[in-house]
Amino acid sequence: MSVRFEDYLEDIKAAGADLPTAGWGIDAQTAQEAVRMAFGCLAQGFLNYVHADPRYPEFLPAYDWAINHMAPVPDYRYKVCLIDGDGIYRISGYRGTSRFVDVTVFGSMVSLGKPGRVFTRVSLDDLPIGADGWYEFILSAERPAGYDGPWYALDPAAIRLQVRHASYDWVSEVDARMAIDRLDVPTRRPRTDPQELARKLGMLALWTKNSVDYGIAHVQGQADKGNINRLEFIDWGAVGGFDPKIQTYYEGLYDLAEDEALILETEVPEVARYWSFLLADPLFGTIDFMNCQSSLNGHQARIDADGRCRMVVCGSDPAVPNWLDTGGYPQGVIQVRWNECSTQPLPEARLVKLADLRAHLPPDTPTISVDEREAALRHRRLGAQLRNRW
Repeated sequence: MSVRFEDYLEDIKAAGADLPTAGWGIDAQTAQEAVRMAFGCLAQGFLNYVHADPRYPEFLPAYDWAINHMAPVPDYRYKVCLIDGDGIYRISGYRGTSRFVDVTVFGSMVSLGKPGRVFTRVSLDDLPIGADGWYEFILSAERPAGYDGPWYALDPAAIRLQVRHASYDWVSEVDARMAIDRLDVPTRRPRTDPQELARKLGMLALWTKNSVDYGIAHVQGQADKGNINRLEFIDWGAVGGFDPKIQTYYEGLYDLAEDEALILETEVPEVARYWSFLLADPLFGTIDFMNCQSSLNGHQARIDADGRCRMVVCGSDPAVPNWLDTGGYPQGVIQVRWNECSTQPLPEARLVKLADLRAHLPPDTPTISVDEREAALRHRRLGAQLRNRW
């Protein structure tokens, strides 16, 4: 059992020595950004794994634009906590007004090299909500004696909860408030066992390396398949995303010259709980979505008069509403999500010259002025910061 700070740093240093300096879309600047991503993953590992305690759980922030890997969705706020499969957990709080809130029970962690194993999903909208917005439910192996409220069976192999707080209107919607309490342990928390603490600290190097490597390998795999400037179905449910029955994912890579744009055109489902488009960089980190319009959802996007939606992916402002800003990355990732939608259309991708862009869009497509774009980005930044980030 190590008690020396430098021993852990040596392990992290060794893991960092393998950070990529080459690969699809990775140049010298991107390689430097991989180092930044690694520090973010290290911080995430400390917060979500070393600090976390399944005996005395709390919901902790997992992904955002600072801890940014695995292409977090800008509309989601991700919270996680560690649990024991034999525990009794009460989750409660106030529903708020956001688009949806889902709690997923996992038996694995990708960052520790164990993807997959999704056990249970709880949507807050399936629960009875009080007049004041209050909700609660219990997760446990067996229903507690005398408890007649909402209850969900907890698999003995469960180790983690992940919450997705989804919002369409970042400024006006109110995120849910959520607390968790373990009911089968004493209320007073003892000191952490030193051997357990040493074990968890010793996993930080692996956590960091796996977190960075997984996304880069995924992007490289898409490039190896030639999935460039087009989209295809991908099953993220197998490694911790939503099951395809709930959320359909389409994904592909973009590769654009300075004078090119990629038009993504799609029908829009008549019924949809949620849908969105986002861009990520070659490391699989979402492009700075607080300061760039690198994503748009079903509330933010413009629907054309013919009922179709047309997104424009490019690096300079094309003066159209549905611009997806590449944020200075000529190569990157496109992701599309249709969540509980009546249809799951595959968007068509069309590469065009920027100079000819208007000829490929409806004639009534509005022109967005410089002032209008600046106002929209300031509103976006406001909404991103007003949400429950930490």
